[in-house]
Amino acid sequence: MNINETLLDNCKPHLDRYGCNELELIEFFREKNRIKKQDKAISIIKGILNNNNKKPLVNLIIELANIEFGIKQLQPKARDHVVHALFTYLLGIYINEKVMIKNGYAVDIFQWKIASLFHDISYPIQLANDIIKSYAEKINNIGGIYHETFDNIFFKLVCNKIDKLLKISYKKRLNSFDLFHKWLRKWNIKINPEEHYNFIINKGEICHGMLSALTIIFLIDLMYQKNNPRRVEDDISIRGSDGIFSNWNEKYFEGDIAPACAAIFIHNLDKILFLDNRIDPKKAPLAFLLRLCDSLQEWERPLKKKPYGERADKFDIGLTPSNHLIYYANINKKHINKIEGDIKSVLATMDYFIIIKIKDHS
Repeated sequence: MNINETLLDNCKPHLDRYGCNELELIEFFREKNRIKKQDKAISIIKGILNNNNKKPLVNLIIELANIEFGIKQLQPKARDHVVHALFTYLLGIYINEKVMIKNGYAVDIFQWKIASLFHDISYPIQLANDIIKSYAEKINNIGGIYHETFDNIFFKLVCNKIDKLLKISYKKRLNSFDLFHKWLRKWNIKINPEEHYNFIINKGEICHGMLSALTIIFLIDLMYQKNNPRRVEDDISIRGSDGIFSNWNEKYFEGDIAPACAAIFIHNLDKILFLDNRIDPKKAPLAFLLRLCDSLQEWERPLKKKPYGERADKFDIGLTPSNHLIYYANINKKHINKIEGDIKSVLATMDYFIIIKIKDHS
């Protein structure tokens, strides 16, 4: 048994509701070629999003795949994020159905689609920033050799206007940070998104989670503005070119898109921010599930010394007799400690919610 087989067997009864096709998933799991596996992942993601008429967003997934392929030439250690997004989505189906719902922490399916499938969409920007910093470092090293008082140069990526929304509420223009802050307060997560974003940017760094959230809500806001320009909370059904109707009721932007993007915003923040501020599944089930699945999804992720990553048969997942979530991994102890440390330092209730074990399943 391996984790892919476990996910498929246990998610079968729920695949239709989550927009998945069993045969496509079987082909995806069996595919060994990384490029073909990405192509299959993109095709499956298209199907998942089809019912919600968010096809333009699929173009971002395609671009992510293309950009990552090019970046591999500059940074061979760069990790895949397209296949990872689909694995994260499937892992979330399992945990949502087996654990979250049964404990009263159900995660909305549409919110999970947005949060899981697009949480790393801006990762190439972070990689680009790392390449730029490395380039500057090389210049500074050479400069220091030839000039005693050489003043180090630096490059800085600037992301202008990505937080601006067309949505207007109470006659004042909102930005994305306002909506994120609203949901973080509701989840009792004491982080000011705008302040922390500015802090990171001013340091010359890029956090792909924050930028992914800003990108997705920016683009979906444009879609809502086109289809519901008065942003009214009434059902507004628009028929797409494929004949599928989609509803652009403003309440879905406020109630589904905003929390999904808020969860994306915090999914990669430094764990030091959560030491006294854990993500609680009772208060923030979506943010909890995203951070948990992102941390656990380590199989078939390319590593520097393992281009195809750890095999799926080194991992498994299940429930204990007392209904604890149990995650098995027959991998390097240091790697396990990192996964466990990331989870326990960020998520609340972990001591009785999930158990991580090193165990050989061969």
